[in-house]
Amino acid sequence: MVGPDALTEHHRPYYELNFPDETTRREWLLPLSDFHGEGPRRFYVVQPSHWWLLDIDRRLHDRHDQGITVPLQSLTTG
Repeated sequence: MVGPDALTEHHRPYYELNFPDETTRREWLLPLSDFHGEGPRRFYVVQPSHWWLLDIDRRLHDRHDQGITVPLQSLTTG
């Protein structure tokens, strides 16, 4: 869970990415107070340790789930 010291760092980008149009963003924007203390919402940071690609063609063909492991370092940008 994102602590109170980092809420602003996550709150703003969340709304900017999900609601790029400023007018729409204002309609959906919840106050920062909703995300800490007794507020009903939270932000969480997910740090995956493994990543797989699903072979959807195989899944559709014979219903066998075949995942291909992807190294996490290959998913970074920059």
